[in-house]
Amino acid sequence: MSLRANILASWIAHLVMIAIGFFMLPYVRNTLSPTAYGAWIFINMISGYAGLLYLGMGATTCRYVAKHFAKAEWDELNRVSSTTFLIYTGMAGLVMLLAGGFCLVSPMIPQLGSLTLGEVRAVILINGLATAIGMVGSVFGGILIGTQRVGLKRAIEVGSGILRFILAVTCLKLRPELTTLSVFFLVVTILENLLLWVFALRAVPELQIRRSLATRETAKECFSFSGYTAVGQAAEQIIYLSDITVIGFARGTSQVDIYNIGLRICQMIQDPLAKIGEVLLPKAGYLHAHSKHSELATLVGRMAALTFVLIGGFFIGAMYFGGMLIRTWIGEGLEQSQRILIILLAAQLVAQPMLILRKAMLGMGIVRVPALIDISEAVLNLILSIVLLMFWGIEGVAWGTFIPLVFVELLVFMPYACRQVNLRKRDLLTQSILPCLVPLAALWTYCEIVARQHYPDGWITLFAVTGGGGIALLLAGAPMLWVMQRNRNQPLPVTDFTAVGEAR
Repeated sequence: MSLRANILASWIAHLVMIAIGFFMLPYVRNTLSPTAYGAWIFINMISGYAGLLYLGMGATTCRYVAKHFAKAEWDELNRVSSTTFLIYTGMAGLVMLLAGGFCLVSPMIPQLGSLTLGEVRAVILINGLATAIGMVGSVFGGILIGTQRVGLKRAIEVGSGILRFILAVTCLKLRPELTTLSVFFLVVTILENLLLWVFALRAVPELQIRRSLATRETAKECFSFSGYTAVGQAAEQIIYLSDITVIGFARGTSQVDIYNIGLRICQMIQDPLAKIGEVLLPKAGYLHAHSKHSELATLVGRMAALTFVLIGGFFIGAMYFGGMLIRTWIGEGLEQSQRILIILLAAQLVAQPMLILRKAMLGMGIVRVPALIDISEAVLNLILSIVLLMFWGIEGVAWGTFIPLVFVELLVFMPYACRQVNLRKRDLLTQSILPCLVPLAALWTYCEIVARQHYPDGWITLFAVTGGGGIALLLAGAPMLWVMQRNRNQPLPVTDFTAVGEAR
């Protein structure tokens, strides 16, 4: 598949998966109970820590498979695949040991409601097994990506998501228990990874996975590439998972449910925006390789402006109509979820533009310092979430995410990143961020006027308000788009940082 087709396939698959999750969340929550659903989310978040055991090898597999596949170097490709498979098999065994340990400490989880300890332990073990199988099978997913079968991999993921949704609707009606949910998720995981294996063999008929092909030298080569990638991914996992984990152990699964609703909406908004940075990554690498520094600075500034105005629009909409969305989607009595949503989205006002800078540096091959900044931010996030939980409850956990993200990104990461991409901070502010305030102010005015009309809750109202807001944002943003287009061939001033690339 072409690059454009692969990007399109990734976007379509991502949107479909968001839609599936959007409909599945309220159904599963209402079929089980808020407490049981909170337990499900909490256990899945704990299982998510297994992502730390990937050690950054996913990107390594894709990179080396792509390299050896293009040159038809089948022996080298098989060594990389076999070595990664062996490493992940060992990590899968460790996942099962950790799942067993989690079972031992599961009595520490407070407020389980009607759930029995035996049911919780069964779900932990089943989810651990599903995670272990997914870890081993990810090798074949990496092979499909490395051989440019991204669309096929995404199709398998979408098919699995649809099957999970169908089974959730049918099976939970017959037996509304957490173990039912876990079992059919395990079955779908097995089927998904079998399909990845079959299609990986079809993509590379010469593929062989054998213990004898795994070598220590190949492992060292892979780890030399994946080291700082693993640090960055570990930081991302800690930030993403720590909120739910802290709340689950400290306040119980019913509080997890309240927090997760705000968190889930925030993720549905930020994940598609993150794709902008992924599209920028290869272009940034190309411009950097050809020493087109002014073009790179201009591109980064324009993409940062785009992400800021989009996330700003969602933030304003959530302030005025986030409560209506939650009431229509989930039900009444979740005002705290809206407040959590607003805090998390406020953090994204900084995080999304900085993600553009982060992806640009990744394309340039600058990974060491960003990874260390990320892991420092993750540790601060965890510490503050625990401390503020004691004073402000679960909203304190959201502030524990907001505070380190905003201050570390603005005071530490942004100055460093601007130096690396030869972009002055003043230009980023005056030419990228400040012009966005005009359309955002227009949207704010629109929302203020509409909110005073006190329209009834419902999907029709939400769609109408969203459509009107989009039109207001577009009309007010037209001058900004015109200016950006006019300045497309007038690169931002570039500062000659002699130390660019000194610490990568």
